[in-house]
Amino acid sequence: MLSDVIAAVSTPRGTGGIAVIRISGNGAVDLAQKLFRSKSGKDISEYSPRFAIYGDIYDEKSAIDSGILTYYLAPNSYTGEDMVELSCHGGFTVTSMVLSAVLEKGARMAEGGEFTRRAFINNKIGLTEAEAVGNMLTAESERAVRLSNRHINGALREKTEYVSSSLISIISSVYASIDYPEEDLEDMQDSELLERICRVREECQGLINTYRSGHAVAHGVNTVIVGKTNVGKSSFFNSLVSAKKAIVTDIPGTTRDVLEQLAEIDGIAFRLFDTAGIRDKTDDVIEAMGIDIAKEKITSPETELILALFDISRELDLSDEALIKSLSEVIGEKTVIPIFTKCDKTAVFDTDKVEKTLGKAYRISSHTGAGIEELKKEIVRSFVTCDSEVEVGAVLTNVRQLASVKKCIEFLNTAEGLVSSGMKDMSLIELEGAVNTVGEIDSRTVAEKVVNEIFSKFCVGK
Repeated sequence: MLSDVIAAVSTPRGTGGIAVIRISGNGAVDLAQKLFRSKSGKDISEYSPRFAIYGDIYDEKSAIDSGILTYYLAPNSYTGEDMVELSCHGGFTVTSMVLSAVLEKGARMAEGGEFTRRAFINNKIGLTEAEAVGNMLTAESERAVRLSNRHINGALREKTEYVSSSLISIISSVYASIDYPEEDLEDMQDSELLERICRVREECQGLINTYRSGHAVAHGVNTVIVGKTNVGKSSFFNSLVSAKKAIVTDIPGTTRDVLEQLAEIDGIAFRLFDTAGIRDKTDDVIEAMGIDIAKEKITSPETELILALFDISRELDLSDEALIKSLSEVIGEKTVIPIFTKCDKTAVFDTDKVEKTLGKAYRISSHTGAGIEELKKEIVRSFVTCDSEVEVGAVLTNVRQLASVKKCIEFLNTAEGLVSSGMKDMSLIELEGAVNTVGEIDSRTVAEKVVNEIFSKFCVGK
């Protein structure tokens, strides 16, 4: 497979100023020479790599288009192979014709993510950097873009390499004292070994503590707005998205389906779901279906944040009581923030009952805008708890990375127990396990099925 020359359109399909066709593999430059003629009449090889060459693109019949060709020689390319990038006009038909001409000359169509996978196989990037490329392509917020860029440039890899090198230093010191006693090496005392293991574990725990923030920034937060009818959900939804996306009326049950909209708050993407007002009885079949969906959203594994609204100008009723009970059952699994709406009106119920069960509530008025900005800050604070680490980029962003660091800590805990029990030699097996596990975060020893899963999410052309 790696001996094949692959090709694909690397820019979005459609109408645009230019499109880029990427070609990679041994023989990519020779293949390009068969369909591209420079305006100067020189062969491509007469130009230096990375030089933009203007010329005409041909298929078997005639010239198709004029464009720019740039070539790169292995290993100095994105994939680590010989590579060509051919820019043409960005119309759908002309782009398809240029790609067809490339395929006719012997290239095959690239699979999704195959260019980046080749970069990984050819040691141009590590696994965290490959994942960051995927995150960059799907980034929905400014901070997601900046974090992905830091990971592409190795910020997380540097952190995991530090942990790995610390472990290797511990292991080598213990092995040296065991294997070369005649060298009169100073034996590492158990207390020192335990202290060094503890320091590495603290580094790992620090990484684990970054996951919530890293995942929120990189992937956004699935957020559900719930409450009984006429509590102000749609008005609040519109306030967060800064647009009139939801219909607002005084008629109970106006929202029957789930409205979805992306809102960027302090550079983080929050995918907002405005749900139907929850009430015990309704004669409207469609509204009843919307209520069922709203209840399902509360317990859905995909829901990360629940904004629970209570109208402070109306007494708590059975619908509110039922909602409080439902939310109390998911606290711990999900972040729940209670919100008292219509704070521009007179409060008519004791707020302690809600806050004792669901935590501190925030008072807002979508009508006047009071409390909205403070609430937005709290929403961000509830997920981004390590700003400095996010800014540097040394944060975990997905479950695969998190699981590896947790497994590393398990090995360290076992090693610590063995040392404390006087079995320092046996602890080496656990310490080596810790090295291998943390190494999987960015190494090529990770299981093939994991690699396949990562690259399956990439688009063709990347």
